[in-house]
Amino acid sequence: MQSKGEIAKKCIAILIFCALLAFVLCRVYRVLSWKDTTGDYLSSTSQLYHTPEHTVDVVFMGSSHCYCGVYPAVLWRDAGIAAFDMSVSGQDRASTVHMLTETLKTQSPKVVMIDAYGLLFDRNEIEGNVYRNMLSMKTSKNSVELVKEYVEKEDQLDYLLRWPIVHTRFWELEKYDFIQYEPSIYGRGAFFSWHESTESAQGEWNVDQVGELSKENQEWLDRLIKASKENGFDLVFFVIPFKITREEQMKINAANAYLADRGIDLLDLNPLFSELDLDPKKDFMDNKHCNANGAEKVTHYLQEYLRSHYELADHRGDDRYSHWDQDLEWYEHEKLKQDLTVAEDPEERLRLLFGQSDLVTVISVEGASEEIPVLKELGLSEAEIAAGGKWILRGESLTKIMDNDPEDQAYTEDLSKTDALRVRYTKERDAFNIQFNYNACCDPRYPVCVVCYDGVLKDLLAIIHF
Repeated sequence: MQSKGEIAKKCIAILIFCALLAFVLCRVYRVLSWKDTTGDYLSSTSQLYHTPEHTVDVVFMGSSHCYCGVYPAVLWRDAGIAAFDMSVSGQDRASTVHMLTETLKTQSPKVVMIDAYGLLFDRNEIEGNVYRNMLSMKTSKNSVELVKEYVEKEDQLDYLLRWPIVHTRFWELEKYDFIQYEPSIYGRGAFFSWHESTESAQGEWNVDQVGELSKENQEWLDRLIKASKENGFDLVFFVIPFKITREEQMKINAANAYLADRGIDLLDLNPLFSELDLDPKKDFMDNKHCNANGAEKVTHYLQEYLRSHYELADHRGDDRYSHWDQDLEWYEHEKLKQDLTVAEDPEERLRLLFGQSDLVTVISVEGASEEIPVLKELGLSEAEIAAGGKWILRGESLTKIMDNDPEDQAYTEDLSKTDALRVRYTKERDAFNIQFNYNACCDPRYPVCVVCYDGVLKDLLAIIHF
């Protein structure tokens, strides 16, 4: 028979084992967990959880129409409005209600604007979008209620436990499964893209007929109206322009009539193509989603609506709102990346990098025989250009790091936790090369190679040859 001391030791050992097992499982789940709500590790729920309490004044809610069409960075840049896109790919009616509940746990917005596209579909057809809506929130009573409301009963346990869904992700793990994707901390819910559509996004919005408001849609509207009264925020619905069908427009008209009877605005922007100066192709990434050009125009319209209906504070300069500053900086760097992509002249591309303090730009000059004006603009003399060398440009500062001498030591710089820059001599081609994470960047056929790393985007911004 075991003594009390032996039993106590076994109990302690079991407790230690359970604690270690829980710790390991927690760490493994953090790696395997579903991390995005829009794609590319960008998560609006993660951004919400990193947002200081009671700082969001305006919340936009909805599907990809919302995060592609409304840019809080623009509202912040132009008016200092602290807005947030609590939007998820394929966010349906149930998810909207529960995402709003999650938001109200830590935020007390003055205005909540709901994307009325949720009126037009019942269920997600894309499995990944179901995961984005069901698995992105922290486990709580609210997340459990969402699963029970949306998921079929026989599948609910998988979504509640989450492990049965995410355990197979071992085969698709990437860098940001192991380290935090920084825009999923400071981003404000928007997705930035300048891709242009190959088809027109202008639909059949010129429809006066009012369709039937389904029981499900009426219940959804009533739930949101009730939430606005209980939580003291103003409720507004909106429709971001897309290629709408006649039947869909009739459903929007029905909701508009129902809401108007209750004193609630529905801003249908589809009929405002001309007023917003929207190009059905150039301002859209496809026939359903705005690109950044269209989002600027849509956001400006919504900004004027907010200005004319509400007194919203300008929070620029307040340290509590630093995430909005970072979000704007991210947007501006994405715009710079786009400008570099569309600029055709290599010297003009290099000029775009002048004065950018968050960039690390390495300039390699080898065997340049022709006059290169852009290098003179940087401050290099004809003799320096002729002799060649390697320079680093940071903001207005241009620093030489080595001559074209094989005896020089390789230059190395850690750019982030996972990225490194090297400039080293390669015997095979009897020349230097710039390497990013040990991958050679420069084509030896060109006398000038420019490699630029963006400290905000945490990635190569451009490789320029001329």
